[in-house]
Amino acid sequence: MTKTERIIFYIMVHSAICIAIILPVSYVYFTFKLNASLLPFIILSLFGLTSLYGFGDSLGQRTSNYTIKRIAAITMGTVSIGFPIGCIGLIIKALQMNTIWIGICLLSAWAALVILSIILEQLPPTITQKTLNLNSTVPLHVIHISDLHLNGLNSAKKIKRWVEKINQLQPDVIVFTGDLLDIPKECVKQELAELAKLTAKFDKLAVSGNHEFYFDSFNYPEVLASIGFKYLDNMSITIQTTQFIGLPDITAKRKNIYRQKLSQLIKDPEQNQPVILLDHRPDGFRHASHFGISLQLSGHTHGGQLPPWKTLIRLKTRFISGLYKLNNSYIYTNRGTNGWGPPMRLFKPSEITSIHLK
Repeated sequence: MTKTERIIFYIMVHSAICIAIILPVSYVYFTFKLNASLLPFIILSLFGLTSLYGFGDSLGQRTSNYTIKRIAAITMGTVSIGFPIGCIGLIIKALQMNTIWIGICLLSAWAALVILSIILEQLPPTITQKTLNLNSTVPLHVIHISDLHLNGLNSAKKIKRWVEKINQLQPDVIVFTGDLLDIPKECVKQELAELAKLTAKFDKLAVSGNHEFYFDSFNYPEVLASIGFKYLDNMSITIQTTQFIGLPDITAKRKNIYRQKLSQLIKDPEQNQPVILLDHRPDGFRHASHFGISLQLSGHTHGGQLPPWKTLIRLKTRFISGLYKLNNSYIYTNRGTNGWGPPMRLFKPSEITSIHLK
């Protein structure tokens, strides 16, 4: 990011955090009639804790201790879950139905959801099995992973468990649809070493996500090569009788990398061979479906991960998670093999997608 982009990004994020903090805290203040002097103290304390995320990130990269970042991330997630709780509470108050007991119930629900979200994020990704008939002359078993977001909060042991689960599935091809690193590769050497142990019968392919372009230097192809993945942005490869093509994330234009036209990447469309598109965001699926793409594999959305983000994501795309069909083309949006930011997740578990093509 440029300095200006960083400033704009931080203003937007912290403005959203402020709103998310003020709503539930205001509800608690009015419901339990707290001392007026406590209100700004609570708001500033929560805002200060969430703001420590960036500081904890920098400190962790120097010391390999991400405790402050973890505390800040959990506070951020707690605030996020508190936003809809605050909205519900203020609506109840506006309807003059509010009581202390309702306030206690809402606070208890908030606490329970926070604890549940922390527990659920610690669970291993679920294996989602899908079988698709793409009229392929040779069956192919594809494992789709996405959004690993290595950020210092995931242990190498956790990554090792993911790798073991995937290798047990004996895939023909492993595809990764972007967002590998949230911190420099030097800070996650052990995690990358575990990812390098992923095995596939034919190949391992990857495209970029938006997080690949947030560093000043663009070393994503180099990192992919170190863990045995082929960099497929604006390229294509045929495995058996299935063509895989990749597009860079739209954020790539920051590095003067632009998305090629699908018509330039699809080889011999008249042969009716299956074409699988790897594209980090599902947003472009409507466009891709008009080019005869058999299947698009995407990520980015995390299935919402925490409220209220699923509602906000739905405003941009309806392909939030799972399998969809449009114009005889399929898309599968992976919920993320890991989460972003807060090590917390509700309602939709992380996943590894196992797709059998025939």
